[in-house]
Amino acid sequence: MILPIALGFDANNYIAAAWHATQGLGNRTAAGLFTQFVEKMVLNVKPIHVLIAYDASGETFRKKLCAEYKANRKPRDPDLQFQLDKSLEMMRQRNFRCERFDEFESDDVLATYAAKNTEMKRKTVISSTDKDFFQILDPGMVSLYRKMPGSSADFSVINVYTAEN
Repeated sequence: MILPIALGFDANNYIAAAWHATQGLGNRTAAGLFTQFVEKMVLNVKPIHVLIAYDASGETFRKKLCAEYKANRKPRDPDLQFQLDKSLEMMRQRNFRCERFDEFESDDVLATYAAKNTEMKRKTVISSTDKDFFQILDPGMVSLYRKMPGSSADFSVINVYTAEN
């Protein structure tokens, strides 16, 4: 039996990478690059459901639990925040389901999404370069697509990580 596929995107992860890669190019491109990537992935994978997850805009529960969590990270650049907000607007204009929950990072939202899809007998492909997602891989159910900088967004299986590999 072939299970339907749900596709989840770690928006903060990809937009931050695109933003850093396009510094000096007028830098109004990260949201557009992410939008193109999502649209291409959706065309290639043909999922039955798509979720684009964004980090909470304020403090997360992890920071409340541990003051040292990301303590050495610089404050988010206002232009990067602009790109995140612009991306959210662009995704919603295209009728993609976007979620940003108070106190949660996109990782938390996507891990919950994968668990819920597994309960509903749907495979989930999470798209992120965040290595933390390796811990939620589930044989035959949850995999991770890592589009690395400079690689094509053609959904090459060489960029798909499963519990088996």
